[in-house]
Amino acid sequence: MITNYWLPRMATLVLGAGFLLSSVYGDPPVIPTSAPFIVEQFNELENWEPLDFPLQSNSEYSITPEGYLRAEANDSVSAIILAKRFQPAATPWLTWRWNVENTFVKGDAQSKSGDDFPMRVSVCFKFDPKKVSDNERRWFKMQKLVWGDYPPYRVLHYVYANRVDLPERYLPCPYSERARIIVQRSGVDGLKQWHEEKVNIMNDFRAAFGEEPPKDAVISIMADGDNTHESSTAFLDWIEISSQ
Repeated sequence: MITNYWLPRMATLVLGAGFLLSSVYGDPPVIPTSAPFIVEQFNELENWEPLDFPLQSNSEYSITPEGYLRAEANDSVSAIILAKRFQPAATPWLTWRWNVENTFVKGDAQSKSGDDFPMRVSVCFKFDPKKVSDNERRWFKMQKLVWGDYPPYRVLHYVYANRVDLPERYLPCPYSERARIIVQRSGVDGLKQWHEEKVNIMNDFRAAFGEEPPKDAVISIMADGDNTHESSTAFLDWIEISSQ
């Protein structure tokens, strides 16, 4: 990856994800059944592509002996992206089980200086030229010329936040109007405990952006502490994409 972590910050994450989206969008989609379309048990990381940012320390991702994904940030930022696309309209349910050891003291989902989370489970939606204005289309084409591929059209970040007094579930990303922060859990009461989450991506996209999502998307995981200059550890047991 050859781009900084956003100039502005959220723009770089979208651009960086765009580099990896080109490979996973090449194959025709698999028609989902009642069984989960994507099941990631984290026995290994060969299905995940790293997304590193120059001039930044990388967060660390590893598999524990118990078969969990460990995500560690130490004044750092990087992500991993699952190298398999899916269609949210056919498989709208995202389910995962996570355990966050700590949140950031200086974390603030509403400010650039506090835009860090011990774990983001993110959905990156493929660029759709039919959904943008002429000016936006020119911007996307310029990004493709510079970086080799289109950045994602929109991004949903499901996060574990430190503050419980946030005004709403869907928050504008401090760095990009094309991303939303969705506060799935917050506060200290649930730390160091396993929690299973289930969200409807289609419903969240509509509520967050007021429109229908593009056809294709991919999943990414991020641990970042580069703005607050703090450290965190979080675990992910499994993640699934399914039709019900």
